[in-house]
Amino acid sequence: MEQNSTDSETWGQARHRAEILAGVPDRPGDAEVRQAMAALGVSRATVFRWLKRFRQDDRTSALL
Repeated sequence: MEQNSTDSETWGQARHRAEILAGVPDRPGDAEVRQAMAALGVSRATVFRWLKRFRQDDRTSALL
């Protein structure tokens, strides 16, 4: 049972990331990047790393 709740939590986090990243424009300005950083609670480098991965694969599972 614990495994399922962990999987569910992990997928929930990935869905949250996908929702935020889907709203980031193709050529984000500083304000959009800062907004994504704040919403996700990660660094600028991580936002761009996740954006690249998400845009290449275009699936939520890319953000697990």
